[in-house]
Amino acid sequence: MTGVKRYVVKILIGSLALLGIISTHGFGADADPFCGPVKVKKVTRITHPAYTAGNQFLNKMVPWNPDYSRMLIFENTFSHPSTHVVGKGYCWGYLKDLTHWTTQSEYEQARKPLPSQDWIKFCVFWSPFPGEENVVYGVRRTKKDVVSVNLDTGEVTSILTLDPGAGADITKGQGYGWSKNKTLIIGLVEHSAAADVLEVDVRNKTQKRFKPVTSSHMWDSDEALANFTHFPRGGNHGDTSGSGKWFFQYRGLAPENANEKRTKGGAWSLTERGASVYVPDGKHFIEDQWRTVGVVSLSFAHYADRWLMGVDLGRPSQPVGPAISTYTFCQIMFYPDHKPNFVYRPILKHKSATAWYESAAGQYDQKNSGAHLNYHSLCKLKVRRDGRQFVYVGTDGKYSWQDYLDRKMEPWDNNGMFLVDVEPDSEDASAGAVPFSSDLRLVTAGKDTTSPTPSK
Repeated sequence: MTGVKRYVVKILIGSLALLGIISTHGFGADADPFCGPVKVKKVTRITHPAYTAGNQFLNKMVPWNPDYSRMLIFENTFSHPSTHVVGKGYCWGYLKDLTHWTTQSEYEQARKPLPSQDWIKFCVFWSPFPGEENVVYGVRRTKKDVVSVNLDTGEVTSILTLDPGAGADITKGQGYGWSKNKTLIIGLVEHSAAADVLEVDVRNKTQKRFKPVTSSHMWDSDEALANFTHFPRGGNHGDTSGSGKWFFQYRGLAPENANEKRTKGGAWSLTERGASVYVPDGKHFIEDQWRTVGVVSLSFAHYADRWLMGVDLGRPSQPVGPAISTYTFCQIMFYPDHKPNFVYRPILKHKSATAWYESAAGQYDQKNSGAHLNYHSLCKLKVRRDGRQFVYVGTDGKYSWQDYLDRKMEPWDNNGMFLVDVEPDSEDASAGAVPFSSDLRLVTAGKDTTSPTPSK
């Protein structure tokens, strides 16, 4: 694998233009964000195929540093029997180096392991403070402390030891990122936004424990609303816009009362596999439903409040046996003041391994269906806050290494991290946009003939 050249994926670009006019916004240092329709410029695999990339960068962790000159990546830390390499965990590199290597040796020089790998889950964050573009913060599992890491010098500085209080174990928690006040939020229970969190002021070296308000109770009081908007929202099924005005959340199956009312904010329709967008000030509420098979991941362009990116699972049903799906990436434009509220613009397709099951019970009975989730192959994405790039993790049109182990499926591929560069789409093809009511599942798994084969 030493001589394997970097993958540059030739992509299928949708020349679909936006219905309507989007005004630009000024956002200071990150001025000139992409606020209108975009198209894909190029896709680059930035991790070498000899290593297995991990999808740590959903909406809680951000791979880019504040000036976009560096990126974090993650290599799974096991010894790979086919390539005889050992992943280094969290690494960083200059963007110019990660996008221009041609050999395994050049890649290994471009990516630099962090000096510490002893982190709790999802808890390595670029500094939000000016002048610290080379610094990350995180929580060490063994010492239970918050540290800063100077990536240029390798210096690790302990800031304070965490004391979450009775009944909490910080080693079982996870990072949630920076609040609006640039305090670090650390969850005390993994994957539970309703559990208590610690709020750490890394500058003043203080910490406090509080319980975040969930979306179900955000309208209960002004205090609850302030709590909700202060807490960094994110996850692979939802995200908050850069201004903090909008929160988009993908919802699962509806409760029995699917038209539940709130005292503020108007009607709340929890439709099956629906998605809701709402503004926390309670003055507007807009809703819609993603009508495809399912949404894997959603992420805002954080300085472009007019759109976010989503990726569809691309499969018609829960497959029995290993399968390769075609994932469709859509730029989702939304309009608070007129219908349709949403316009979906497919801009990229990518083939990757998908979750599969031993029986037709599928995801609704994972315990008895023999679930093989292939979690790191599902093309979950993260958008750069100025809207100019996004990343996702998946295989390069092949089965996963796990599929090979389970069923000897070939050809297989280590999961890779792919970087997508986008540019403004200036075409004025009004017939090209896809209204929300249309079916966006453009392909059926295993039968898509339009996606090109990646070139080496």
